[in-house]
Amino acid sequence: MNPNIGRLADRRPARVTICVLVCIPNLSGYYAHRVEVLRLCLSSLFATLDPTCCDVLLFDNGSCPEVAALLRGLHDQGRVEYLFRSRHNIGKANAYRQMFAAAPGDVIAYADDDVLFHPGWLASQLAVLDAFPRVGMVSGVPVNLQFAYGNRYLPAYLSEFPDIVVRRGHFIPDEWRREFDRSTGRGDDETSRLEEVLLTRGGVSAYATASHFQFIARRDVILQALPAQFEPSLMRAPVRAVDERLDELGFARLSTSTRFVQHIGNVVSPDLREAIDALGLAGEVRVWAPPGRVQRALAALVGVGVSLRNWFYFVTRYRTQQQRDTQRQPRS
Repeated sequence: MNPNIGRLADRRPARVTICVLVCIPNLSGYYAHRVEVLRLCLSSLFATLDPTCCDVLLFDNGSCPEVAALLRGLHDQGRVEYLFRSRHNIGKANAYRQMFAAAPGDVIAYADDDVLFHPGWLASQLAVLDAFPRVGMVSGVPVNLQFAYGNRYLPAYLSEFPDIVVRRGHFIPDEWRREFDRSTGRGDDETSRLEEVLLTRGGVSAYATASHFQFIARRDVILQALPAQFEPSLMRAPVRAVDERLDELGFARLSTSTRFVQHIGNVVSPDLREAIDALGLAGEVRVWAPPGRVQRALAALVGVGVSLRNWFYFVTRYRTQQQRDTQRQPRS
């Protein structure tokens, strides 16, 4: 007989399952510095967590061997409770389906692999989740851009719950907005600023929108918003569709009034140095240094050389093709 027959599980799942989606297919180009970003993400996560209150689940979405080995090491060390691996990049929304269906906790705390966590992030998001009625998701930072869509729930929601106090205006610090824009490849002040809506209930304040790069949600609620079938698109549209589905179902999308997480992007920028020092991670993570004047000049020179080579290749190949086409024309 199997010796497990009649035995009970040694450990019950925690209320919260933290799900981190990791997708670093190579270590060149856009991904050249992403291992450092991942190390900062996970180090800040472990530095701000009470391991007794949650389980950590990592989903490796088609990452390269070096990243796969890093994740396996964390699992072998016992720092990660669950490790799922996909040989191929199945896309973000499909990874949602895999992770959230497998997560044993009643609450899911999701993050991309380029998120910096500050102390108190989980408790603060749980406080918002518990203070407001019918919440679909709660993010750990307000992002002004998110007021552009997925907030049609708000008029009916406020009518149904008149005890919620509403303020409208501009409350999110400009520096938060600029740092987020830079981390996502936008220039400083490239984006227009939308009106912000700040809600307060029972002494807890939250912005009336959420971001899908980091959020917490009740598992039974977020599962309702996921695509029913495999989604072929890897990013953006299907993820935004999850936000809009929660909106259509009448669930609130909220963010903490204070910044408890930050979007890192594809490099550990100097903007994050103060936060890294505060977490005691200065010796573990290398901060990316922007190229100096000499480096930029060399890069420009190399760029000119590459352009000339490409031009020469195009011209010679075009002429060769013309000659071949002329030879193939039938003679009159």
